[in-house]
Amino acid sequence: MWMPMSISAYTGTCIFLTILAVIFRFLIAFKSVLETCWIDVEVNRRYAVVTKKANANVLAAIRNLAELS
Repeated sequence: MWMPMSISAYTGTCIFLTILAVIFRFLIAFKSVLETCWIDVEVNRRYAVVTKKANANVLAAIRNLAELS
């Protein structure tokens, strides 16, 4: 088990733990910001809507190409 034996070691440990806590909180906040951006991108994603008429036109074009081959 590690224990600081001098005042400078104790101070260094406190500073290290403080910096570690700040980095940890920054990473948690940054993760939240990234998740918000990812959700916005997902919501704004454009989806292709295929109607029955368009689908029938595509099938007819495919049949025509098959007949030409």
